[in-house]
Amino acid sequence: QHSVQVKDDEASAQEFAKFAKDFGAGDDSFQKLRELLRKASWIELNLGAGEDRLKIGVAMEKEARELEAAGQAEEALEGFHRAIAVQKLVYNFDDRCKNNAQIKEMVGKRIAELEGDVKRLSPPEE
Repeated sequence: QHSVQVKDDEASAQEFAKFAKDFGAGDDSFQKLRELLRKASWIELNLGAGEDRLKIGVAMEKEARELEAAGQAEEALEGFHRAIAVQKLVYNFDDRCKNNAQIKEMVGKRIAELEGDVKRLSPPEE
């Protein structure tokens, strides 16, 4: 399992403290907590050394597509960004990509597709 953790910097620690205080003050549901955590800037993904980053990237992409299908474009956009970051790790550092040109090409195409999704969902620049 991959996990999330608070980024190790003062600004993130302060944001987390405010979040914890504010969240406990209201009538908050687990669903609301999940949504808030998904958007939180102070969270970073903690991938374990033995975890299959390719599978994690695919799972993140699937989650982003589900969010988009549910009409949650902003959350889907963040999910696509996370999936791209993990897939780029695979593309650049995974032995399967280093040793197999077909796998590297497949991961590269997936990254390009995800970048297209990001462009499609991103608000137009003014």
